[in-house]
Amino acid sequence: MNITRRSVLRVRGSYVVYLPKRCVDSYAPREVEMFWEDGFIGIKPSARSIVEAGPAAVYIISAFAAGADEAYVKAPLEEVQKALKVVYAEVAEAEGGYVVRFVDKYTEKEPVVELMYHSLVYALSLASRGAATIKTLQAIDDEVDRMRLVVNRLCAKYPTPTCPFYVQLARYYERALDHVIELYSEKPAPQLWRLLLNTTKELGAAVEAGDPEALVQFLSTAGGRRFQVTQLTKGELQTLHADRVIDYLANAAEVYLDLKIYKAVKKSPSGGQDEGTRRSARAEDSENDAALGAAIT
Repeated sequence: MNITRRSVLRVRGSYVVYLPKRCVDSYAPREVEMFWEDGFIGIKPSARSIVEAGPAAVYIISAFAAGADEAYVKAPLEEVQKALKVVYAEVAEAEGGYVVRFVDKYTEKEPVVELMYHSLVYALSLASRGAATIKTLQAIDDEVDRMRLVVNRLCAKYPTPTCPFYVQLARYYERALDHVIELYSEKPAPQLWRLLLNTTKELGAAVEAGDPEALVQFLSTAGGRRFQVTQLTKGELQTLHADRVIDYLANAAEVYLDLKIYKAVKKSPSGGQDEGTRRSARAEDSENDAALGAAIT
């Protein structure tokens, strides 16, 4: 990765940033996409990304998660159809194979992670009422798996500083639901389902409170909840899967706390660069800048 510093210039009511010549020369056409989040601004070449994928469904799924726009595959139709159960895409026949054109239904990470959280709550609610079936839980799990891939995809296409937090959250919710399904097969007591449901709802309340102290308080109760699990489970597998659900909820709380602290950090323009260094930087800029500006109106 290359890093450089540029001045933001004001030109007739617009703001202009000149891109490094080395960077701009490496791609065509000369058009960029800009994306921003809080105080972060990202710039990347505007071009469709196409990858030649392997013959199995997993290659197509990986291409979706990696942020590709299209995947050309020489694979049996059943493998393509298998992948379409997991990713959002359209398929067209091509010479000797298929072109899979991926569809972006979401543009924001946070709402996707919220959907994953509510899916977990819904699954536990069904189980606690005795209304769950393995078919229903697996359908919820399939959608949550898809949501995790969507978060990965958004972060691959538009990497921002909060991406690591949301990728972790998506992974923790996906894994928690996997253990819910395994626990369902062990037929635990209704009281255990209620414990897991209440714990998940309390995590949501701590996040909604918007106060880091609420998350710290939630984390302080994790040990007690693990003890309650041991009192309500029968057999090693029940204990294992229920304990893992508690662990992933605690892990999610830690990430939410990290995210809140990150957003609370006050960012100000960097200073302290001496005049000689600034003059050198300006000289280098004049030599290396391309005659291309990214205007922000």
